[in-house]
Parts: sequence; C-alpha cells; structure tokens
Amino acid sequence: MCLGTIARAPAPMHQRLPQAGALLELAREPSVIGQEVASPLAEALASAELCRRLIVDDPRMSEELRPLFLEELTKVAVGIDRAVAHLRGMQDRDRI
Repeated sequence: MCLGTIARAPAPMHQRLPQAGALLELAREPSVIGQEVASPLAEALASAELCRRLIVDDPRMSEELRPLFLEELTKVAVGIDRAVAHLRGMQDRDRI
C-alpha cells in the first residue's frame, strides 16, 4: 500500500470558535472598531482646534479669509464630534 501518497487536508490556520463564542466575538466587533477609530479622531479634533487658535491669533491672517477658514474648521469639528458620538453609541451597545 502507498499510504504516503494520500494527501491530507491542510490543517486550519486557526481553530474555529464554538457557535456561542463566535457570536460573542461578532457582537464585540463594533466596540473594537470604535476603540481603534476614536483615538485618531481625537487627534484630528485637537489639530483642528490648534488650527482654529492659529487662525484667530495670527495678525497676518486676512480679515476676509479668517471667517471662511473658521467656518470650515467648525464644520470639521462638528463632523468629528458626530463620528465620536456614533462610535460611543457603538461601544455602549456592546455593554448592554
């Protein structure tokens, strides 16, 4: 007999979780994503605030352009705040 020529099925790369464990991991996924995204958003919000301060305080800034830049930075900050609130909601749902 040539037992050495029978190909074995490749072993799985990682073990599968039981169904209950897999469902728990799937339920936790939004919270994990939320945590990973929240930090860069906080950094972006801090950068937007720094830019706002520079625009307000810089005497070289044109009085025509200053309000336009500030309006756009306000939109950026509002968008980031909305994203952070959404992510917090995802994390809160995970705790329920």
